[in-house]
Amino acid sequence: MANVKGLKMDWRKCFPERLRQTREVKGLTKTALGQLVGVTNVSIREFEIGRKVPTIDTLVALAETLEVSTDYLLGLTNNLQLIPRRTSAP
Repeated sequence: MANVKGLKMDWRKCFPERLRQTREVKGLTKTALGQLVGVTNVSIREFEIGRKVPTIDTLVALAETLEVSTDYLLGLTNNLQLIPRRTSAP
C-alpha cells in the first residue's frame, strides 16, 4: 500500500477508478483510448474494472495520452496537473 506524503492508498483500487474518470473527462471511448495506446478496448475495460493491470509501457502510454502523471493514475498523488503530450521532434 502506498503511503506518500499522507496519502495511503492501494493503487490496485485507485487505478481503475482514476483511469475511467480521466478517460471520460477527456471524452474518449474505451476503443479510442485503446487505439491510442496500442491495446484493445477489452484491455481498457479490464483495467477499469481492476481485473487486469497494465504493463509499465502501457501505464506510461495511458498517462501520456490522458495527459496526467502515472503517480496520479496510481493514486500516489491527488495532483491532477495536466501534462501536455509529448510531440515528435521535427
